[in-house]
Amino acid sequence: MSQTIVVDVRGLACPQPVIQAKKAMMENRRVDVWVSQEDQADNVTRMAERSGWSTERSVNRDHFVIKLTPGASTSTPVVEPEDLVCSFDAPTISVNPCVVIIESDCMGRGDDVLGRLLMKAFLNTLKDCEKRPAKIVFFNSGVKMTIADSPVLDTLQQLAASGTEILVCGTCLDFFNIKDKLSVGIVSNMLDIAETMLGTGVVYLS
Repeated sequence: MSQTIVVDVRGLACPQPVIQAKKAMMENRRVDVWVSQEDQADNVTRMAERSGWSTERSVNRDHFVIKLTPGASTSTPVVEPEDLVCSFDAPTISVNPCVVIIESDCMGRGDDVLGRLLMKAFLNTLKDCEKRPAKIVFFNSGVKMTIADSPVLDTLQQLAASGTEILVCGTCLDFFNIKDKLSVGIVSNMLDIAETMLGTGVVYLS
């Protein structure tokens, strides 16, 4: 079985969990979907099973994990209106329309030890701010912060749960051979990243 796609949609309101799950399923690989609400888990499960996928649900601390596996006769995912509605939406949170671009696991240039300490402090500060960024984009060595043994994983998971969308460069994960360790965020491509950066009105590449 090819590497699993992780779809982290914790904290997002309906219908985003189903929409993001369907998008990942189009690659016809195993998909792990993380959601905050039980009815969101119901919606993803129903959509996947209707499309010929097998499902397995579990609870991991404060969220649900739905493991989706393509079947022998898997068809194109079909979304019905009932899949898009939840009995209640995720709490409204204060999110800035800004995007944070992180290209390295270090902040600034110079000493890498200091740079990693600064990056950790910066992300913790973002988490504690009254308003959080709408999106954080990770590419190049920055993607190393989104994997299982990352020292800032808990912080990023809290940001994701509070409504910040985390986009992780898939090409970069493949380059470092760590895609199977991805533990937070959505695997993204250069088109999505470029559109996200252009949407902020400021594009910066060092």
